[in-house]
Amino acid sequence: MGQISSVAPLTPSGKHLGYYLVLFLDVLGQREKLRKLTDLPTSEEERKRVGATLRDTVGTVNILRDCFTTYFRGFERKVEFGKGLSEEQRRTLHGMRRLEVRHYGFSDSIIVFVPLKNTNEHCTPMNGVYCSILAACSVMTLALTDGIPFRGGVDVGLGIEMTKSEIYGPALERAHFLESCKARYPRIAVGDELLNYLRIVHGQSPSTVFGRSAVILAGACLSAIFQDSDGCFALDYFGSTFQEHVAKNALRPEFVRKALDFADGERKKWTAAGNNELADRYGRLLAYLRSRSQIWGIADARSAT
Repeated sequence: MGQISSVAPLTPSGKHLGYYLVLFLDVLGQREKLRKLTDLPTSEEERKRVGATLRDTVGTVNILRDCFTTYFRGFERKVEFGKGLSEEQRRTLHGMRRLEVRHYGFSDSIIVFVPLKNTNEHCTPMNGVYCSILAACSVMTLALTDGIPFRGGVDVGLGIEMTKSEIYGPALERAHFLESCKARYPRIAVGDELLNYLRIVHGQSPSTVFGRSAVILAGACLSAIFQDSDGCFALDYFGSTFQEHVAKNALRPEFVRKALDFADGERKKWTAAGNNELADRYGRLLAYLRSRSQIWGIADARSAT
């Protein structure tokens, strides 16, 4: 991965080349729904049908985009500290929360990227990486409880900011490849370079409070990644780290049961339709959810589906 903190050269277009984390997410099942939109509605019945399709497609994508916006704004929101702290201590604590995260949508895909330029022992970039990983876990979990499946890929690589809200380059290609070729079922596949980056930051010997914060965040991110049964590393969005850091009191057992019911229902539906590939994918999703169900207070996941 080279020297993350090195000064990047200019591209022929005058834009800087640097290292980025890129998260690529794709909502599943949109193609089939969009194909139903062939003509403008000419009757009340057709308007209702088109309206339902738009809610399931455009509405779903907008909701997911808004979820990321809300999550990132919540993380960036300034915290009011006690009067006993000095101005310098306040600046330090606010600086420890600083992050640079950008996201945008393209069709039914959502792209999140974080510049990894290091100026404070990786604290600012790690804030962005940590926030992006937990946001992805949050959106993935909540979407499944509402019957919305998506796949994703996340990795580190070189990139160029075409604009302040658009990334281009190998980092994006890596994340897209992981989503389209490695994730396979509703999960978020993790690339080798992200694992390497997290291990580098976690293993550093910090000399400042910023560096110590980065080490802690890198450790939390590593614990939010697991190796699936097929050897693929993925975000453990139903796992104990996500529960501890985000959803301990927010994701109630009934929501977990909704996700289990959705996965089991899709598996049965595609099995009955003779589509073994999709039946297998949702069977793998169901197996993963069941393997984490006790974390959320469901003792016997099989009885919940």
